[in-house]
Amino acid sequence: MTLDPPVLTDTVTINYSVDLRLVSDIVEAPVDELIALNPSVLRMTTPPDSSFDLRLPAGTATLFGQRIAVIPETKRNAWRYHRVGGEDTLASVAREFRVPEAELAAVNQLRPSDSIQGVEALVVPLAPAAAPSSMLMYTARRGDTLVTDCRPFRGVAESA
Repeated sequence: MTLDPPVLTDTVTINYSVDLRLVSDIVEAPVDELIALNPSVLRMTTPPDSSFDLRLPAGTATLFGQRIAVIPETKRNAWRYHRVGGEDTLASVAREFRVPEAELAAVNQLRPSDSIQGVEALVVPLAPAAAPSSMLMYTARRGDTLVTDCRPFRGVAESA
């Protein structure tokens, strides 16, 4: 029996919540690889307000440290990091991530009219996913079916 060689990783101890998609953008590694390296992260974000050993692909700890410093600690579970390509403009990046161009420019200390040629990367201010605003409970009665149960709530879900 031949054993696989050990997986080489860097470990960074953090004490804030960070989204693995942001980490993926920063270290330029697939999200699936980060999930495999951090199996204890179940909801794509590291635990808040506690120390956590984040495992990264080998050789990326320094890059992670440099790039994560650009993003405010309170925004690390929602914002993204976008490497600027040759065809990118402020407007095209704003359109891609569905954020206002003025907001994208502001968080990157740019004006909406500025060119991003020569800019290595942009921080993208995404809003955190909204939690459901309300929950409804229905007690099933004899004779109810899925079709009859959902009719009274049809408009409620669409207006929420």
